Amino acid sequence: MSAWALMMVQITVQSILTVVLVWLTLWLFHRLILRPWMEAKLKEIKVLGGDVDQKVASGVEEGIGRALRRLPESTIRGTTRQMIRMGNDLMEGGLSTLLGSPSDLKRPRRTGSDDGVR
Repeated sequence: MSAWALMMVQITVQSILTVVLVWLTLWLFHRLILRPWMEAKLKEIKVLGGDVDQKVASGVEEGIGRALRRLPESTIRGTTRQMIRMGNDLMEGGLSTLLGSPSDLKRPRRTGSDDGVR
């Protein structure tokens, strides 16, 4: 075997061994160190956050109840009427009541960048 062929075989074998050893080291690190640490942290998080959903739901219900009690009844009635009217318009006219008609799309829009300063 020529010197160049022998050198290429050595480089190839050495590269393959290096890749295998690096992958083996990373796999062992993951399996023996990282995975147990992550599982312990996950158990800790599950213990700490076990009843978070119930606390959040009860807090939201309590907050909404307080906010509704503070609102005047006329506000709630007026808002309800507006929502019913909007829903009714939506059922009768389709999405064009919210998005506009095709003729509205043809009109040039104001960009809002004109602040009146020249």
